[in-house]
Amino acid sequence: MDDCTLEKLVVKPGKLSPNFQKNETEYSITVASNVEKLSVDPLTSDSGASYCLRFEGGGGGKEVPLIEGAVVDVRIEVSAEDGTIKNYYIHAKRLSAKDATLSDLQLTGGKLVPSFSPDVMYYSCLLPCNVANVTLKPVAPDPKNVVTVCGEKPGTPMPLNVGETNIPVEVTSADGSNKQVYSIDVMRKQVPRYVKIVDASLAQKYECPYSLSPIYRPITIRGSDPKHTYSAPNLEEKTRTNKVDPLSGMPFGKDWKIIDYELDKQVASTVAKIPLTNGGFSSEGKIGALAADIAKCNISPTAADVKDKFKDTQAPINHTVQVRKWEKNLHKIFDETDVTKLRGAGAEFVEKYFDSLPKPGQSRQWMEDESLLDHLENASFFYATAIKFKPKDAYLHMRLDQVLEESYYAEDLFGLKKEEEAEALPSFNIQAKESSKDEECAAICKLRGVDAGTAPIALQLKAIDEEYHALVDSGQSGKADHVQGLYAFKSKQASQVGMVYIDDL
Repeated sequence: MDDCTLEKLVVKPGKLSPNFQKNETEYSITVASNVEKLSVDPLTSDSGASYCLRFEGGGGGKEVPLIEGAVVDVRIEVSAEDGTIKNYYIHAKRLSAKDATLSDLQLTGGKLVPSFSPDVMYYSCLLPCNVANVTLKPVAPDPKNVVTVCGEKPGTPMPLNVGETNIPVEVTSADGSNKQVYSIDVMRKQVPRYVKIVDASLAQKYECPYSLSPIYRPITIRGSDPKHTYSAPNLEEKTRTNKVDPLSGMPFGKDWKIIDYELDKQVASTVAKIPLTNGGFSSEGKIGALAADIAKCNISPTAADVKDKFKDTQAPINHTVQVRKWEKNLHKIFDETDVTKLRGAGAEFVEKYFDSLPKPGQSRQWMEDESLLDHLENASFFYATAIKFKPKDAYLHMRLDQVLEESYYAEDLFGLKKEEEAEALPSFNIQAKESSKDEECAAICKLRGVDAGTAPIALQLKAIDEEYHALVDSGQSGKADHVQGLYAFKSKQASQVGMVYIDDL
C-alpha cells in the first residue's frame, strides 16, 4: 500500500550511472550527438503504484526529447496507493557534435599525474627503466569521435625513448569541425649502470659531455652553435644557481631549454652494452631495450686461486718511513696517544662531513667551525697523529690520503676556501693541486704529440697554447680559460727553473 519504489529502470540507448538500485534516486547518462530522444521505461515494485515522467517542456510519455550539447533533467514521480510519493532523477546529456574531449584515459603499467580530467590537456607519468613500451587506452564519450594515439589506433603499443617520450592523443569531434590534443610525457628512470656505446663515432655524438655516458633526457640550449646538448639531471644541477651555458659560458636567452625528443629517440636505437662486475660485457642491444635484462648484469666476479702463485717470488723491502713537513703540520692532537681512539675520532669527523653535505636545493651555509672543510681538517689531524704513533699502519695512511683528497674535492665542488690566519701554514692541498695541474699539462702535451717527460718547457708551452686556440675556435670558452690558467702555471714553472739556473751560475 505504501511502497513507492521502482523495481526496474531501463533507458535506451545508453546506460545509467551508477547502476540502478531501488534506493538510489540520482542517475546520469550520456548519449551520442546523433541521439535525439531517450526512452525511459520504469517498473514499480508494487503493482498498485503509479509513476509519471516530468521534464522541462513536457511530461507524461516515455520518450524524452534531448537537446544537443545540453543536459535534460528527467524526474520520475512514483506514487503509492496510500498517496506516498518518491522521486527518481535522471540527468541526460546529449553530446555536441562539436565536442572533442575524452571521458577517460588510462596507461598500462603507470599512473597519470594529475589524475585524468576531460578538461586537463597535459599529463606526465614516471616508469621504471626496464619498461620499453606503453599502451594508452583513451575513451571518447561519443562513438562518432575519431581518436588516434601518435597517429595510430588506440591500444597500439608505443615504443619509449631512453628518457622522455611525448605521446599525443588526438580527438576529432563527430562532425569533424573540432580537434583537441591530450599530451602525455612518459619518463623512464635512468638505467642504474654505466652503458657503453659500441660505435666510437656515435659515442662522441650521443654522450653527455659531463657524465660521458649516453645522454639521458637530452636538453639542447636554444641558439647554441655548435649545438650544446646535456643530460637533463646534469644540466639542472649545473644551472641551479647560475643560468649560463656550461660549455660556452654564455647566459641563457628566453625559452632557452629545448627538450630534444628526436635525439632521445636516436639514442634509444643506438647499439650499446653494459660492463659487468666480472670484467666482461652484457650482450649488445639497443639502449632502449638494454634495461630489460639489467638483472642479468649483476654477475659477481670469480675469485682466482692465488695460493701458490707468488710462492717463489722474492720482493725485498727497503721501505723507510719518512715524515714530511706538511705531515708534521697536521700533528695537532696533543692529549691522546691511543691509536685506536685517534682512528675512531677521525672516523667520527668523516661521518660528520658526509652528514653535512648539502642536499639538492639546500643552502650551502654552515655554522662557525662546522663547515665541510672543518670536519675534514679535524679528521686529518686525528689520522696524522695516529700515524705518528703507528707509522707503518697502511690503513691509516690510506684514510689520511682519502681525507686530503676529499678536502681538495670539496673546495673545488662547493667553492669553499678555508680562511687562514696571517701566519698560518699553507693549505695541505697545495702540493696536490700542483700535481694535478702538472698531470693536466702532460695530458695536453701528449694530445699534441709532445712528451712532457723529455721535451723542453718551451715545447710544452707551445702545445698548451695550441690547445687553447683550438678550444677558442670551437667555441668552448670555459675550457679555454682553464687551459689558459694551465699555461700561466707552466710559465711560472719555467721562470722558476730559469731563476735556479741563474743562481747556479
